[in-house]
Amino acid sequence: MAKDASVKFAEQKLARFIEAQTIVFQNYDYLTEWCRESLAGQNDQASYDLAKRIFKDVVAFEGAFEDFEVEFWNYIGNIDDTRARVDHRVASQGLADHKEYFFKKIELSITRLGEIVTEVHAQGMQWEFLEDLETSLEGLYDISEDLIEADLQELGRDIIAELLGQIPPQRLAPLEVLATAERIRRKEDTHLRTRVHQTSIHDGAAALREVLSDSLEELERSNCDPRIKKAVSRCLGEISQQFEQFSPVKFGIYLDVANGFKDVLSEELSAFSARLVIAALLQCDIFLRNFQAWADYSAIEKDDMLGDASGTLETFNKAADDPLFGQDVRDALEGLAADKRDFGERGKIDYSIFQSISNAVSEACRQGLRYISAAPRSVSSLLGETARDGVKTAIGLLAVGWVLRFGAMLTDFAAKYPFFGWLKPVVDFIRTHAGG
Repeated sequence: MAKDASVKFAEQKLARFIEAQTIVFQNYDYLTEWCRESLAGQNDQASYDLAKRIFKDVVAFEGAFEDFEVEFWNYIGNIDDTRARVDHRVASQGLADHKEYFFKKIELSITRLGEIVTEVHAQGMQWEFLEDLETSLEGLYDISEDLIEADLQELGRDIIAELLGQIPPQRLAPLEVLATAERIRRKEDTHLRTRVHQTSIHDGAAALREVLSDSLEELERSNCDPRIKKAVSRCLGEISQQFEQFSPVKFGIYLDVANGFKDVLSEELSAFSARLVIAALLQCDIFLRNFQAWADYSAIEKDDMLGDASGTLETFNKAADDPLFGQDVRDALEGLAADKRDFGERGKIDYSIFQSISNAVSEACRQGLRYISAAPRSVSSLLGETARDGVKTAIGLLAVGWVLRFGAMLTDFAAKYPFFGWLKPVVDFIRTHAGG
């Protein structure tokens, strides 16, 4: 009897946290959509000017909250031995305990959000969803404190906790995702932490734009392999973005492709042009060393174990054309497909595709399992009601439905690639408990 009470209490904690977290994601989604629309000129000039001013803070807030949310869930489930790593950081940073560690992350998120609120209010705008976002974020304090002491093994369905522990967390890749209340969307790149001052990094990026632009002009005047031009053009395109949107991982992949042509540059170009392009690529290499994200990505890369990603990407692209995924996810997949067409034989391209697909699939499976864990009644009956009524569903139910529809594709991935070996038991469990 006591055990049943403990299980029920743990389930209530989990349900409260998921509800609060969903509200945060939903209200944040309103904010990002408004920024995107305003920057695209869909609103008035005042909105465009405000969106330009707050976009950097919006990206910083997302990065801070995602940093908390991902590590918090990994700590709860002890994924990739996160508990030991967090305990080590707590000791090294002189913090009282793991609660203080996570509360500092929430406080940073609130601080970032406060900067946005201040700017919005200064422009005389009042957004109810922004106030709701502040309230829901602050509400995570008490809920997180309750849940962090719970053991997911107490939730009764031990198999769900075990499966959640097997699902890989989001890894560094061109496509990383997060779940809002209604869909899985692309996460803004937040890997801009460097070892040098931001002013120096901005100056370095500006200089690289000029150097790469000169190199591309030299290449355009030559008859060299068009893939060389494309690789340098992709590097230039990435470094030319607003710095808050710059992705060290994508830039590094394109640079790695361009470096693969170094040996033939002297044959394809004049001596002067070859030296100019090689020097530009060298400066790009030096610039990238300042980003920890690229060092981490290169360290975990195992492209020799994966093989060709063409068929996998083509198959997954069809499955991603689903309400579960936002258009920004599909756009990112199209970009990966273009990279594969242009630089198909390059190992880093294949790895980036496999890891990006894994990020999308792992989040869908994670949301599906969480929904089944917290569902008050039969998931299959809820799916049936949704099909009949055509109502808008929660992200968890959408994820369950997606796994059921594309279960054969997912199990085929698992059978074909050890990289996706974790998928089969997850898909089998969801089919068993929601396939009726």
